Amino acid sequence: METLFKKYFGIILFFAAIIFVLRWIKQNEKEQIEQNKGISIAQIEHIGRRNRLYYRFLYDKKWYTGSERGGRSISKNDYFKVEFDKSNPSTSNLILSEQSLNPMDLVEDGIEIQGRVEKIMFPSKTHLDLYVNYQYLNENYSVRTRMHKDSLPCGTVADCNNAKITFKISPYFPDLNSFYNDSYDRSELRKKLNERFKK
Repeated sequence: METLFKKYFGIILFFAAIIFVLRWIKQNEKEQIEQNKGISIAQIEHIGRRNRLYYRFLYDKKWYTGSERGGRSISKNDYFKVEFDKSNPSTSNLILSEQSLNPMDLVEDGIEIQGRVEKIMFPSKTHLDLYVNYQYLNENYSVRTRMHKDSLPCGTVADCNNAKITFKISPYFPDLNSFYNDSYDRSELRKKLNERFKK
């Protein structure tokens, strides 16, 4: 028995040291964040093994990424608040103690921006698709939205060709925008989000 203990004592001590170091690093990160805390919004990009959450967020015109363990109820493309060290934004923690955020609210509380209609398609006699390009922080984005031909933001169909139109985006995630959310053919998506967030 004593021989067996000696045999495995080094292994046990090794793993105990690893756990101690990892906990020390995590505690040190928390202290760094508390000293120079910033708050932003993060998007879950990927969920790995053992519910490892991989996320990204925008701060000071740059994208940062992070990862940590999460719960089983969290899904890809969920949005959570994230706290980070403003002097080193790569040091961050998701605030999982709060409910995930409704992406439609992020747009509603967002900013107005101008885009340009690059293409118009006609999926039916009553509705048309506007393909709009826009830019934010030197990055290019595009969105398709379906609207009734009598309620176009640019006037008539002829007026919409290459027209500039104003809509809202989320400054946290510029690909989230009101044109996408309000599209006629995405009513089921809006319904599911409203049910989930009880809006």
